[in-house]
Amino acid sequence: MAWLKKSGNPEPDVLMFPGTGKDGYVRGSFLSRGVLYPAMDKAGIEREHKATGTKRTWHSLRHTYARVCIEAGLGLKQL
Repeated sequence: MAWLKKSGNPEPDVLMFPGTGKDGYVRGSFLSRGVLYPAMDKAGIEREHKATGTKRTWHSLRHTYARVCIEAGLGLKQL
């Protein structure tokens, strides 16, 4: 995470994205609460995976998308 500190992130231990928030950053937690969870609710996707009991995150949804694409025949280079 040293690159975060070098990038000017005021809190290098907290994932932040450039934006209009405090100090020019938006916290990742804001994006989850303000964007991801409402979108999941609207789509009828539960926040916890029933089979594994783990919480769904941006990262887990990224992996789900990749798995679905591969199962549909999309090549790794295209993905």
